[in-house]
Amino acid sequence: MELTILLAKIFGVYMLLIGVAIFMNRKHFLGAIIAIAKERFAQIIAGAMALLIGLWMINVHNDWSSGPAGLITLIGWIGLAKGVLYLFLPEAQLAKITHVFAERTWYMVDGVIVIVLGAYLAGYGYGLW
Repeated sequence: MELTILLAKIFGVYMLLIGVAIFMNRKHFLGAIIAIAKERFAQIIAGAMALLIGLWMINVHNDWSSGPAGLITLIGWIGLAKGVLYLFLPEAQLAKITHVFAERTWYMVDGVIVIVLGAYLAGYGYGLW
């Protein structure tokens, strides 16, 4: 439970800040996503980092016992899957997937989801609910 609270604080604040940054600097973030889609080295680095963080999270916090704990665990599994996709998908398929997520509508929906989930985790972690 203490680990869940700690990770909720860390990922909650991180997600809130990233979500707000997505809205404030939309063009820069979209440019970065498009650049990653075109650059294999960036894909390998992003994949390795996502894989490492995902593996770490599911090994230290594989807990589905509550909403916040399950969400933190799900973030770890998503990181693992993202890392595997970045490292093993052919470049053309990865570019197609990245192109879908770089669309303005999906990008804005993603920003809202990140902010809402970040607020939920931060609120839980800091005892607001």
